[in-house]
Amino acid sequence: MELHRGEELSRAIGSGQWDVEVAVHTVDMQSGRLTGIMKALNVQDMPTSVVTCWEGEVVDFKNFMPLTGKWHASADSDRKYWQLFASLAAADSSTEAFLCKWPFSLCGRRMPRLLEDNIYMRWKEMSFINQNPDDVRLTIKGFYYICMNRKSGVIE
Repeated sequence: MELHRGEELSRAIGSGQWDVEVAVHTVDMQSGRLTGIMKALNVQDMPTSVVTCWEGEVVDFKNFMPLTGKWHASADSDRKYWQLFASLAAADSSTEAFLCKWPFSLCGRRMPRLLEDNIYMRWKEMSFINQNPDDVRLTIKGFYYICMNRKSGVIE
């Protein structure tokens, strides 16, 4: 399964706090960029869903590397969150190798084996669409680490 424009994805997050629906609006695998909207459903104390727009990066070892380098993300926080994915925890090469030891001479020329089975991404919410930010208890200050299995379409 690949990412395509118009892709509709659904995923429950947290400990049953609320459900999230995601729509991918644009995908440009050449530049490693994608955009979409995220709708949080059944958010406590909110009369309607909360919709945000987001911009994403595909960790393709050509345009974007696993180390974020922005959005106040440190190498330690990258390491902490990437290693939560089962695909990295179970991989032959460790998360450390995924993060730091991929030879830069091969970047953009050879796909790391982990990318054959999974698409790793970062999604950063940019703004609220249907709510005044002052009226929402949710924050969009952080970003999401995403892993989508190419075969099953399962998203972590």
